Amino acid sequence: MSRRLILAALALLLALPLAACGRKGSPEVPENAVYPRVYPNIPFPPPGARKAPDSQAPSAEPGPVQ
Repeated sequence: MSRRLILAALALLLALPLAACGRKGSPEVPENAVYPRVYPNIPFPPPGARKAPDSQAPSAEPGPVQ
């Protein structure tokens, strides 16, 4: 009996913080809000279409320490 009581109390203690989250009323838009914004559609290259690095570009590997 005591094990069930402890498990029920633990479940209640874990569920209470979830009940406190959120807003009771409907959300309101703040004054001077510019939402929803329209973001540009940036076309990304298809997977596997990566370009080989330039041979003249500086390498990311560290050089010898002097």
